[in-house]
Amino acid sequence: MKKWRKRLAFGLLIFLLISLPIACYRWMQPKMGENVASTLWVSTPQGAKNISFFGAGLFWPATAYEFNIQEEAFLKWAQERGWKLEAINDGHPFCIETYKSLQIQGRSEAENQMKKIVRGYKYEYRKKDQGLHIGYDKLAGRAYVFRRTR
Repeated sequence: MKKWRKRLAFGLLIFLLISLPIACYRWMQPKMGENVASTLWVSTPQGAKNISFFGAGLFWPATAYEFNIQEEAFLKWAQERGWKLEAINDGHPFCIETYKSLQIQGRSEAENQMKKIVRGYKYEYRKKDQGLHIGYDKLAGRAYVFRRTR
């Protein structure tokens, strides 16, 4: 092997030994934001405002986000994704994880941060330990999304 190839291989090895741990560390960090205008981290419909989100890192694959949106825009967004929404009324409230509840370690404290929707819409999909939970609070004009991928 020529001398320049050995140097190149050595340089590449050093680069990987330095950059790989840094990249892994960044992937494991949670992603969060509160009341932002837009974000690439979560998928929100056009017209979403005051977006708040929390996505646990690589080894905690759960994401929760919420945003303000007009009811008509929310219904259109849900329809485009094929979500069959169910109405929520006063007699059967719907509780959903929020970006705040995902950040809390203690279960009883986290339950205090869950959103209870008494009038609006919901959608739930579950398969083993994966799931997608959507809620829309008509009174607040706010949508809530909780996704668990493992």
